[in-house]
Amino acid sequence: MKRFIFALSTFLILLVSIESANAAGTKSASKADPCAKNWVFFDLGDTLVDSKAGKNHLMTYLPGAVNYLKNLKDQGYQMGLISNIPDDWGVSPATRLVRLKKEIADSWNPADKEGFHWEWFNEDAIFLPAQASERKPAPILFHRAISFAQKASGCKRPVPYFQSESPDEIAAANQTGMQGFLVVPAAPGKDTVYAPVSQSIK
Repeated sequence: MKRFIFALSTFLILLVSIESANAAGTKSASKADPCAKNWVFFDLGDTLVDSKAGKNHLMTYLPGAVNYLKNLKDQGYQMGLISNIPDDWGVSPATRLVRLKKEIADSWNPADKEGFHWEWFNEDAIFLPAQASERKPAPILFHRAISFAQKASGCKRPVPYFQSESPDEIAAANQTGMQGFLVVPAAPGKDTVYAPVSQSIK
């Protein structure tokens, strides 16, 4: 009988400990730092997708791009785009985005059945110029991206990240306060070089 009482007491103590640990874990998760995962913005053409001009050119992801984006998404990063487009692609952000999606879909390589993963990007975080004066490397789209990311996350640090293959765009992004990373085109048989997730994006 004494053994039974001792075993029962031990079980109840263990049960209480488990419940306490679970409650602490839930409380800790509910207070997760909203700034722990930074916003990451990308240029589009020649940063994520091959957008070479030319007749019958089929667009697709640059080597390594889709895996890199998936890695960011799986780790909980929020992603957006800052891309230049022609001036006549629409009079509102919505119509400009519709036209951009159509142009990419019409030019996409049919061998890539997945297509461009628009669902990985927050549509409110896709910034396109309304006129020529807003085209990168002009600072206005970068400022809009910073303001949006800070409001969306509820914090002012760290500043959003921006990745592009254009040195001029990276210089402009840095001048506005973003963290710029110059994307390195893929060498033959290699992947495009993006910012190391574990080291640079925090």
